[in-house]
Amino acid sequence: MREYPGHAIAAVGAVVVVDGNIILVKRGYPPAKDRWSIPGGVIEAGEKVFDAARRELYEETGITANPLG
Repeated sequence: MREYPGHAIAAVGAVVVVDGNIILVKRGYPPAKDRWSIPGGVIEAGEKVFDAARRELYEETGITANPLG
């Protein structure tokens, strides 16, 4: 089980729309285990926000994407 620090952490999420549908992933770990959500996770130390979102998207879905914004 993943351990969470006792202080605030920064996280990202990636909204991916394909043919009008939003890509969701089923969470594998508590506290949201078995719940559907957008791909995302914690930003690593020194990592840029867009890079973190791109990495999390790839790790959780295998999809490679570039941010639109």
